[in-house]
Amino acid sequence: MGVETEAEAEVDHPVPELGPGKLKIGLDLVEVARVERLIDRWGERFLERLFTPAELDYARARRRPGEHLAARLAAKEALIKAWGRPLRWREIEVATAPSGEPFFSRLPAELASWGVRLSLSHTGGLAAAVVLLFRGKRGAPRRGAAERGSPGGARG
Repeated sequence: MGVETEAEAEVDHPVPELGPGKLKIGLDLVEVARVERLIDRWGERFLERLFTPAELDYARARRRPGEHLAARLAAKEALIKAWGRPLRWREIEVATAPSGEPFFSRLPAELASWGVRLSLSHTGGLAAAVVLLFRGKRGAPRRGAAERGSPGGARG
């Protein structure tokens, strides 16, 4: 009985809707001060490399933009860890539903057959994100929810 150490490990899941190897989990923590230092050092070059215009607009409209950008960076890192392969930063976009729930409003095409769930938190100088990627036995998850503004679908 060993401890699984790979963040992108696929697991057998006891939930009947999920078959073996159909659940992937990613977790990431980002120091808010580190993101703020990178912004101070590299400015727009750093911001435009990692974030979409919508993400930058969202963060800049908040009282502590660095905290919100750190959370979005953690979300992107957690997604990459769950997927287990590199993804392009700006092909991933994190948005917030009117309810306050975060979701991926844009994802690379290679994730189209996966359901995605995102949880974010930031406090005490840290931003955290957890991402679940999943597929059911019946094939791809329902599409279109994100296109209607709902975080449930996470497609785009």
